[in-house]
Amino acid sequence: MKSRPKKSLSPLQRSRLLKICLILACAALLWIVFAPDMGLLSMKREHDRLQALQQKKAQLEQENAALRQEIERIQNDIDYFEQLAREKHGLLKKNEMIFDFSTDEAEQE
Repeated sequence: MKSRPKKSLSPLQRSRLLKICLILACAALLWIVFAPDMGLLSMKREHDRLQALQQKKAQLEQENAALRQEIERIQNDIDYFEQLAREKHGLLKKNEMIFDFSTDEAEQE
């Protein structure tokens, strides 16, 4: 086989090749950063969304645990149940009366 002698590129060809390579590298970099649904910016946005959802989940789990404790206490602690009935619902025991000693603002004037 005959081998061809290698020709070196002219300075004009080198500068054009360099410009093309730089343009392609910039285009690839821009695609990596801004690609829809798989670029760095969308990945960052999804990561932040995931962090917010995990924090919300942890908060909801704490609230659920507190509510479960409240349910357990209501079911098993008669004194607490009675306290809730009196405070939140205004319930009374048999033969019990409420005396209201608070003054109205209209009566004071």
